[in-house]
Amino acid sequence: MLFSNPDYPLFLIAVFFLYALSRLGGATGRWTRIAIMILLGDLVFVLIAKDPDLLWDPLGNVVFRLAGNYYSDATLAWPLATLAVHWVVGLAVIAGAVMIGIRAGGWLQSDRGQRRVARGLVIAVLVTGATVWIAWHAGALAELGDAVAAHGHLAVLAILGIGIGAAQVESHRTLGRVVVLFVVSCLFYQAWAVAMPGTYKYLLALLLFTIVLDYYLAIWIERAEAPAARKALVIVSLCSNLGILFFFKYAFFAGLTSHSLILPAGISFHTFQSLSYTIDVYRKQLRATRSPIQFATFVLFFPQLVAGPIVRAQDLLPQLADLPMLELEKATRGLYRIIVGLFKKIALADTLAIAIVDRVFETPGHFTTVEVLAGVYGYALQIYLDFSAYSDIAIGSAQVIGFDLPENFRTPYRSANLQDFWRRWHITLSTWLRDYLYITL
Repeated sequence: MLFSNPDYPLFLIAVFFLYALSRLGGATGRWTRIAIMILLGDLVFVLIAKDPDLLWDPLGNVVFRLAGNYYSDATLAWPLATLAVHWVVGLAVIAGAVMIGIRAGGWLQSDRGQRRVARGLVIAVLVTGATVWIAWHAGALAELGDAVAAHGHLAVLAILGIGIGAAQVESHRTLGRVVVLFVVSCLFYQAWAVAMPGTYKYLLALLLFTIVLDYYLAIWIERAEAPAARKALVIVSLCSNLGILFFFKYAFFAGLTSHSLILPAGISFHTFQSLSYTIDVYRKQLRATRSPIQFATFVLFFPQLVAGPIVRAQDLLPQLADLPMLELEKATRGLYRIIVGLFKKIALADTLAIAIVDRVFETPGHFTTVEVLAGVYGYALQIYLDFSAYSDIAIGSAQVIGFDLPENFRTPYRSANLQDFWRRWHITLSTWLRDYLYITL
């Protein structure tokens, strides 16, 4: 899901209220609060899946069908037994997950519980990868995709339900809120993946694999005493992250594939973020987190996942460990920032592209020297407006839910020289390259 998608404002509103409700607790109104949170989670899922039929939660299924006037002769003709089983299973999953969150949330956020969660993630990723591999070789990817689409909401209910339940108890509310952010961030990424062909639909599993790998590598780096062992582990992290980036970007040019590959959304951003984490742990500038959910949410954090800015572990992980309060003033600034970003993107950048840039670059011979020059300058302005617009929307979206992300552009075209320009243009990338590549070399 791109920020320019018309569904994004509704997505952000649903996430805001879901996350805001996860800050509340107590016995008073608990089940009403839980029901509203489940409905908000269903809304986020429907915005990605585009089909209320895929909802296993009976309450959400009914509400969103009625809201969208979605009932038809075909859906009303469902066998009653099938519908009953569908809803009973969904209700059982969400009820069980909520109760686990309420009663076992304290254990889940303990060191032992976090180790179990990490192992569960490893098993889930490996099973998913093996299943996709088998289906691909058997020519059954389409059937697998249909099965995942039909039953995927159950997985969302199970994980989100644990987060919703945990958020109801003061002692493990932090876990619940992070789980909520993890689920919505996964769904945000899956909104892009689900529209892709073939195995691209399962890229979230590949991303989770790299997350789990870096999670364990960082812990092993911190525990290792021998410098050679520490160096070997950080090299594994470098090779795995940059290897995946190289494969998708350059495998075709290197002759490793017979056709060019689709570049996964945000692959450069989450690659650099994961590397910043393992390198900082290697340099002993950061402690390795023991929470796989916090680390996964740091890498997948939906406001900056697709278009940046590049957020370092030192900046975001502490905010996930000690979640910031929701503040009206910060949320207001965030909304204003989003509006400014949308204006830059839709009213300025897209207008420049349609009115001048695209036409000049398609057929430059049809235009005068002055018009071509205007197209070149227009293209430079369009690039800046595009990049800075996405950064504005990302930073603003994070502010709405209380998080601070670093600035990425500071009026670069007002720079006095080239050196000053690079200090103002894509700041998080240039400083990342400076701190992790240039200084190291």
